[in-house]
Amino acid sequence: MKKILIALCLTPLFWSGASAAQDQEAPNLTAIEIFMCNYNKGKGAKDLDRAVDKWNAWADKANFVPYNAWTLTPVFASPDYNFDVGWLGAWQDGKGMGKGLQQWKNEGGAMQAEFDKVLSCSVHVSYTSANFKPQQGDWPAKGLTVFSDCTVAEGKTLEDSIATHGKWAKHLTDKGSKAGMWAFYPMFGGGDENFNYKIVTAHPDYVSLGNDHNDYTNGGGWKVGRDMGLGVVSCNTPRVYDSVLRRNGGVAGD
Repeated sequence: MKKILIALCLTPLFWSGASAAQDQEAPNLTAIEIFMCNYNKGKGAKDLDRAVDKWNAWADKANFVPYNAWTLTPVFASPDYNFDVGWLGAWQDGKGMGKGLQQWKNEGGAMQAEFDKVLSCSVHVSYTSANFKPQQGDWPAKGLTVFSDCTVAEGKTLEDSIATHGKWAKHLTDKGSKAGMWAFYPMFGGGDENFNYKIVTAHPDYVSLGNDHNDYTNGGGWKVGRDMGLGVVSCNTPRVYDSVLRRNGGVAGD
């Protein structure tokens, strides 16, 4: 219940914090699901590709609700996040999530069995997503997704930390970064997280990631980020994943 109450309070908090850094309308809060999975014995990426092709054909025929999906393969990660492949899905909002989950429960049994032949997924969690920095252009067919877990400092509020990330998003924009940036707030599943939310960035390619890396290191961005977040929020070391767009159902990214 605590996670749900936090998420339901995000619209005014996000708007009051981010509006100081970005001149834009209050953001749409999208609904996110993440699976963490391992391949079954004898199965691999090509088997998953075939299952995804069948799923896309099913979704087209079933007139499935608008839904975007990516698979995530670890590039820079640690044993603490040990899985073969992740699945990140996005609905435009909670209503879309409800319709999609109900349709999948009612009609998706055969397709679920196809995925179950390939993957065993021990984690299925849900987040509410708010955008700080829109991505540039259309969703790339292949790119990179970066996750970092963030904790609000004692004595500070969620509003304080959101304002900090809004300022950092403006810094990235001013530096010409191509990355999109979101906050993922826990909703369902997951248990007692040792963080308040995830900061997620998406890059179209490694060049984009490298440019932001260089701005942060040689360009002095670390000093800017340190001063913004000092005593407000702390985020752990980012994990980087190759991402492949599996379905573009028209869900907006900002």
